[in-house]
Amino acid sequence: MSNDVIDGGRLPTLRRADLDPQQAEAYEYIDTTLIPWADKAGFKGKAGDGSFYGPFNAFLYSPVVAQGMFRFMEAESKGTALTPRVREVVILSVASVWQAAYEIYAHSAIARRNGFSQEAIDALAVGKPSPELDDQEALAQKLTLELVMQRKISDATYWAAAETFGRRGVVDMTFLIGEYLYTSAALVRRQHS
Repeated sequence: MSNDVIDGGRLPTLRRADLDPQQAEAYEYIDTTLIPWADKAGFKGKAGDGSFYGPFNAFLYSPVVAQGMFRFMEAESKGTALTPRVREVVILSVASVWQAAYEIYAHSAIARRNGFSQEAIDALAVGKPSPELDDQEALAQKLTLELVMQRKISDATYWAAAETFGRRGVVDMTFLIGEYLYTSAALVRRQHS
């Protein structure tokens, strides 16, 4: 894993010893809940020195708001009407638009565990269609890319998604898109000239 993938974008990596009490509380939650989830999913969230990679580090900068985000993330993952594969299509599609290297790295591992081939993951990571996607997954990619790139969804895409996923599924998809827009934005990198 390269430094471009693991760092926190423009945010310096916070060290555990330097955290204030609220940050330390958020650190403990991340360390006991999110890091084991990342390990199980097959990607690294924590360095050997105890510092966090990617969005886990970003959460520490605003620990009170992060606590709310943790509740939102848990509710979304437990209460969604979307399948695990559709969720990964949505997440990788958001990350592709933002070129969010850590999210692509992390969710490529999760996508592999959900049966995606490396070729399909590579296509999703750059916002391209893959013949491996079923109709629902292709529609989820289309809706996500429209919303993230154009900031709107065409009537044809909306009604196809509402028929395919139900209105609840469309709302769940927009919640998930919002979650990963935040995550990608928190990790935005400097423009290299």
